[in-house]
Amino acid sequence: GRRFEPDYILILSKQGDILEQQHIFIEPKGEHLIEHDKWKEDFLLEIENKAVAKKIYVDDNMYRIWGYHFFNRDMRMNEFAADMGRL
Repeated sequence: GRRFEPDYILILSKQGDILEQQHIFIEPKGEHLIEHDKWKEDFLLEIENKAVAKKIYVDDNMYRIWGYHFFNRDMRMNEFAADMGRL
């Protein structure tokens, strides 16, 4: 694959009987780059189903790794808002 560094990683934690963590990759994108960088959005949308969190330490933590649609107020707001609604 190609190198990719998302602009933002949102890390959320919920403490209960076990610690749950979500790592969410978010990439804002200007209209002029949405089609050019479509491969990045495709990758972000595949993360949830294909990513496997590697446990370095023995613990009972649950990790989820998600990628969201590109953030773009004019062209992707509905999709991004739906992604955020899943939280």
